[in-house]
Amino acid sequence: SQAVAVVAAGCFGSGTTPATAAALQALAFVTLNRVATAQYWVWWGALLPAAAGEAGWRGASSVRARARLGWAAAAWAAAQAAWVWCAHRLELRGGNVTAPHLLVWVAALAAQAGGVGLFVGLVGVAGGERG
Repeated sequence: SQAVAVVAAGCFGSGTTPATAAALQALAFVTLNRVATAQYWVWWGALLPAAAGEAGWRGASSVRARARLGWAAAAWAAAQAAWVWCAHRLELRGGNVTAPHLLVWVAALAAQAGGVGLFVGLVGVAGGERG
């Protein structure tokens, strides 16, 4: 669960830079948190530039990993935008979203999958950093 993922991210991250390890742990914590809120993005989003800058993430072996991370980040952003839009229409505006509860639920699942994909992509890039 969440605690296991955070500890595992810390163990994996111990072979990387401190900023990368912190980004991995924060992303694992936020992605697997029982409470989903857009405000948690700040926790790990603020660590990504530091992790990328500190690690350098270069080398031929990590080119594919960086491309996968880019696609994962784009998919995550699209899923988050859909989730926030659906939830906003349903909860704050009282608008009619087609099958509102089901649509918000599906968007939340997509956002969760996007977070997991982003975590896996970051692990792939950080793995290139280790070796």
